[in-house]
Amino acid sequence: MRRLIKYFNMFSKIKKFLLLPIEKKILFIKSVFFNLLYHLTYFLKKIFLEKRINYHDFKNSKKYPEYLQHGNAIRYIHPIAEIYCQGKGLDIGGGSTPLENARNIDPNYTYNNDGNMVNENAININEKDNSQDFIFSSHCFEHLDKPFKSLREFKRVLKNKGIIFLYLPHPGNELWLKENLKFHLWQPTPKKILRMFKYLNIEVIEKSFVADAYHSFHIVGRVHHDNI
Repeated sequence: MRRLIKYFNMFSKIKKFLLLPIEKKILFIKSVFFNLLYHLTYFLKKIFLEKRINYHDFKNSKKYPEYLQHGNAIRYIHPIAEIYCQGKGLDIGGGSTPLENARNIDPNYTYNNDGNMVNENAININEKDNSQDFIFSSHCFEHLDKPFKSLREFKRVLKNKGIIFLYLPHPGNELWLKENLKFHLWQPTPKKILRMFKYLNIEVIEKSFVADAYHSFHIVGRVHHDNI
C-alpha cells in the first residue's frame, strides 16, 4: 500500500510538472541542474582537496586570528591532553597556566619552599629515572636550544610506556616563525619531531599535522625503554 501511495505521489508531481508553462519548466530544470552541480562540486572537493591540505595552504593565508597574540594555548589542547596525561606527570614550560594534574617546570615560575628559583629545566629535570607517567609541553619546545637533548631527558624520567605530549606552533603560520619571534630558537615541524621520536624509540600513538584553532599541531608518543 505504501509503495502504491509513493508511486501515486510521484506521478502527481510529474503531471504537475508537465502542466507547467514552458518558462517555469525551464526554471525548474535549471534549478535542479545547479543544485546537482553544487552537491557534485562539494563531493569532489571533499575527496580531492581536503586530503591535500599542506603547509602552503596555511602560508598563503595572511589573515590570522587576533587571539593568537594572547597566549594560553593550553585551553585549545586541554580536552585531548587530559585523555593521555593521567597519573603523575610534569608540564614543561607551563608558565602561569600549567596542566592541572602536572608539576610545572618553568624557570620563571618554579620555586622551592624558601621562595628561591629552582635550578630545573627541560634538560635538567629533578626527578628519578622511570618515575613519571607523562610529560606535557605546550608551546615550549620551540624555545629550547637543545630539543633533542630535552627529549632524551623526558625519556629518562618517564616510566616504560610513559606518555610524551607535545603541542607545537604550526610551521604554516608565519607568525610563529623564528624570523618573526626572537624567542623561537628553531621551527618544529611534524617531520622533525617524528624523526627524533623514531631515533629515541618513542612510539607515535596520535598526531595531528593540520593546524587547529590555535594554528598549532600536536604529537603524542609512548616511551619504550630498550632494557625493559
